[in-house]
Amino acid sequence: MRGISLEKRVSLRAIVVVLLLLVLVVRIAWPAGPDDSLQRVKQAGVLVVALDASYPPFEATDGQGNFGGFDVDLAREIASRLGVDVEFTNISFDSLYDALASRRADVVISGLRYEAERTRDVIYTPPYLDAGQVIVVRAADAINKPADLAGRRVGVETASEGDVETRKLAAKVPGMQIVEYGTPEEAMAALRSQAVHAAVTDYVTALELAKGQDSLRILLPPFASDPLVVAAHAQDRTLMSEINRIIKSLRNEGVLSRLADQM
Repeated sequence: MRGISLEKRVSLRAIVVVLLLLVLVVRIAWPAGPDDSLQRVKQAGVLVVALDASYPPFEATDGQGNFGGFDVDLAREIASRLGVDVEFTNISFDSLYDALASRRADVVISGLRYEAERTRDVIYTPPYLDAGQVIVVRAADAINKPADLAGRRVGVETASEGDVETRKLAAKVPGMQIVEYGTPEEAMAALRSQAVHAAVTDYVTALELAKGQDSLRILLPPFASDPLVVAAHAQDRTLMSEINRIIKSLRNEGVLSRLADQM
C-alpha cells in the first residue's frame, strides 16, 4: 500500500467491509440453491411435526408415544394429503421454534399464535382455527350477533380473558350487563337456568361445555379473535405453499369444522 495515503487506505477498507456485509445480507435473504422443501419431505416419506403435547384438547399424549387432539388430527390430515407419514416430536413449548431453526422438525402445529417479530425466521399459514372468545346463547333465543345483547345479562368467568373482552364489548353495546362467575361451567349453568341471556368463554371451552346440548348455540365467528397457525422454516416456501392449499381444502370440505366438533 506504499504511496497510498492513510485516508485512501481507510476508505478502501471501509469499501471492503461494506461489500462483505452486502454479501452476507444477500446470503441470508436469498439462500443458495432452489427451495426443495416439499420434495425433501416427499422423498423422506414423513412429515416431522413439533408439538408440546401438554395442551389438551389440541395435543396430548399418554406417555407411550400415542398422541391425540385437534392439532394431532390436523397434522395427520396434512401428512395424508401430502402422501407421507407423520412423525411427532414432543418438546417444550419454548423450544418449538428452535426445532425449526435446527431442522429437527418440518413444521410446528401446537396451538401457535402468529408473531410478527418472528417472520424473518419462520413463515406461517393463514389461521386454521379461531380459538377466540365466543358468545353462547340458548338456541330458542333471538340473539344472533353481539349487538343483540343490548339490555341483556351476560355471564363471564371473573378475571378471565373472556371477562376482559366482554367488558370491551359492553362499552359498545347499550345496556349490556355483565354477571361474574367463578368458572366457565358456572356461567354456562346460569345460561341454562335462564339467570343470564348469554355466556362468554373461549371457543374450545364453549365446544366442550355445549357438546350434546341442543338447547345451546354458539355464535360464530368469535367476537374477540385468537387465530391459530402452522409455522415452518422461512426457507421452506414450497412446503408451506402446499400446506396452505391443503388447509384451504380442509376448510372448504368441512373437515376443520368436524375436527373442532370432535374436541
